[in-house]
This record gives sequence, C-alpha cells and structure tokens, in this order.
Amino acid sequence: MIYNVVSVPSFRAKVAGLQEELNKEWIKLYQICLDRQWADPSVTPRAFALMMQSMIIGRVIDDISDTHIVLQEWIEVGLRLIDKFCFFRVYNHG
Repeated sequence: MIYNVVSVPSFRAKVAGLQEELNKEWIKLYQICLDRQWADPSVTPRAFALMMQSMIIGRVIDDISDTHIVLQEWIEVGLRLIDKFCFFRVYNHG
C-alpha cells in the first residue's frame, strides 16, 4: 500500500485526502486538551496528529511482520503516549 501511495498519483490523492481528514479529527481532540490545559503546549496539534497516525502505521507494519508485538503491549504503549501528551498538566503541574 505504501509503495502504491508513492507510485500511483491517483491513489496518493485519495489516500492523502482520507489521511488529512483523520489528522483533522486528531487535531480537534488535541486542541480540546490544549484548551483545557491538559496538553503540552510545546507540541502542536498537527505534530500530535502525525504521532497518532504513525502509531496506526506502526500497527500495519506489525501486521506485515513475521514477528508480532502482543496486542496488549501495543495498547499500553499507545495509551502511555497519549497519557504523556494529553495529560501533561496533571503530571507536571499537580
């Protein structure tokens, strides 16, 4: 799929649009956290969205791999990342 996205312009255009819609939803979520002062303001909403998208792509890569990470471990890593980004104020300001 990644090869096709790079190699086939029409496929890239379709995937890019879908990917941007996903980014917009992650950006909205992170902006809510910023507005409530839960998130680290040094991390931009778009950077957070990209991090979340990379987590999703990492899951796809794991599915392709011959050796897989245990799903529960993957979930714990994802939750830890979200926890550190979205609940920054709780940990750093009491």
